[in-house]
Amino acid sequence: MKSQADDAHAYFEQQVDDMNAGSHVPGGAATVGYGLWALSLDQRPRDETTTAMVNYLLQVQGVARLRDGVRPERTAVDSGRWIASCRRAPLQASMVADTVLSLMGIERYASEQQRPRAAIARAAADKWLASVALTSLQDRLWRLYGLHQLGGDDEQKRAVREAVLVAQQDDGGWAETHKRPTDAFSTGQTIFMLCAAGTTPDHPAITRGRDFLLRSQHADGSWEFESHTKPVQPFFDNGDPHGKNQFISVAATAWATSALVHLMPQSE
Repeated sequence: MKSQADDAHAYFEQQVDDMNAGSHVPGGAATVGYGLWALSLDQRPRDETTTAMVNYLLQVQGVARLRDGVRPERTAVDSGRWIASCRRAPLQASMVADTVLSLMGIERYASEQQRPRAAIARAAADKWLASVALTSLQDRLWRLYGLHQLGGDDEQKRAVREAVLVAQQDDGGWAETHKRPTDAFSTGQTIFMLCAAGTTPDHPAITRGRDFLLRSQHADGSWEFESHTKPVQPFFDNGDPHGKNQFISVAATAWATSALVHLMPQSE
């Protein structure tokens, strides 16, 4: 975990001045949101780098990127959400995910000087999240996780949870969309977020999802996810299994592993 957090911090540390200026970070709010989440998982303290990351998020709320350092005109809908600058499903498939990740990072890492701006941003984001239609599994999962992490209405949390459970497939797993097959990414992420939000590990849906993951794991310990986005850069083999599917398969393996950790007996 430390080495992963070190790498994440080093990546953003090189961009402190650019982030403070609002210069574009590849991937936009999603990249910075995931980065702050990684640092928080390793319990990294607030520092100059995280402050710059928060500053970047506060500047780009409602837009994919600034234009020559200037915020484009925002609509009322855009004012509360964060928007990744590119869409590569399933990692970057949901503005609900972009918004929840950004809020989590801001809540954890905003400096005292940033708190007033953060409160205004949070109020706008809460209003948007409360009204946005949840049209995909990614929308529902991140809304559920946001309600758990950031607080929210218990009845809405129950309704979102039920919508996630209803989407379970006959084989026990979950699929990215109703047009795609069941996969380890969606199943692992769903189990992780359901359990984090209070679903018990012995719930029948969780047990069936667990069994799907155990059946679909490869002998080398990995899970495969078939990439279905248009490549934006030439493929290079970094040594992971599954060839041109290796990038997203690493993410699928991470989610599946995180799900199974939730289901292991807890030590005293």
